[in-house]
Amino acid sequence: FLEIFNPLQGGLTVGFSGALFMLVPVVWFYFGQTIKPGFTETALRVIVVLGIITSLYGVYQLAFGFPSFEQYWIDNTEFYDSISVGNIKRALATYSSAEEWGRYIEVGAIIAFGFAAGRANLAPRAGWFLAGATLTFMLLLTGQRTAMFGLILGCLVMLLLGARTWRAGVGRILLVLAPALLVVVLVKAPTDDDMLSHGENDRARAVISHTARGTLRPTEEGSLQERIKNWTWFATDLVPHRPFGIGLGGTSLGAWRWNNEMDLPPIDSYFISTVVTCGLPTALLFMWILVRATRMSWRSFRLAEPGSSEACIWRIAATLLPVLILNSLFGNTFTLYSVAPVGWLLIGWIS
Repeated sequence: FLEIFNPLQGGLTVGFSGALFMLVPVVWFYFGQTIKPGFTETALRVIVVLGIITSLYGVYQLAFGFPSFEQYWIDNTEFYDSISVGNIKRALATYSSAEEWGRYIEVGAIIAFGFAAGRANLAPRAGWFLAGATLTFMLLLTGQRTAMFGLILGCLVMLLLGARTWRAGVGRILLVLAPALLVVVLVKAPTDDDMLSHGENDRARAVISHTARGTLRPTEEGSLQERIKNWTWFATDLVPHRPFGIGLGGTSLGAWRWNNEMDLPPIDSYFISTVVTCGLPTALLFMWILVRATRMSWRSFRLAEPGSSEACIWRIAATLLPVLILNSLFGNTFTLYSVAPVGWLLIGWIS
């Protein structure tokens, strides 16, 4: 809270703009402490349904382009270069960015697969699995590679949690990783020319090529190299001179608009952003909260009655927390309008 008034960020306007994205979502933590498991299960179901419905609009945008009012909004919005993929504009569905769309349906897909794994009857299990597969396909259309890795991590964690012994868990992981490694080794990743060859009439293939290239060859991505370069600069130049942060809004759009003296490179990591704005101790506290919530959810899943609805919810929660950690290191998950409340609500409920 005190970082709102940090003079290094350029004024109170900048500080309040940072609070809008970082402090307001934290309110959901306290809401999560008051809810019951029945409400949590309902909320998780709603996330899956909304993810599918909103993604259908994203498919419409890919097929027919943006409606005139959305195109006007995109043309008149500053700092919106991330929407471009090659020669096309990626779809946003009903969200403010492709990152938000990707993170939301990534969470929805994990929830759907969790419900599928927790159902004994064939029909409900098949229905939830179909919902998860649908959201996975939609995720390919977002062009979000970090969300794809988050989904992969979530599926591995879910398989590990379903094993009765560590030996069985390792066997499950190896069984899944073996074909995955074959795909990575044998399948040729699309090149830049492949992605650039698709125009406005072929948006879906352009986005899928973008997603496949980053997923199959992540270390060869120019964005990854640029990210490492920026993180190195923050760690060696900025943070040592500003160990307690530059202000809550120092990395927000408000700082770029109202503080011309601050020229920071893009930060697409919530953890790094917290280090820069609030200092390393605050960032470490945030990660401790996530790790602590992960341990508590895993323990609660083990204590729940096997096959029960409670065990199913705890398994989903225990799966989502490691994914949130990954997405916080490689993305701005806890500043996204529709995803941050889900994360804090879940943490509050676990606590």
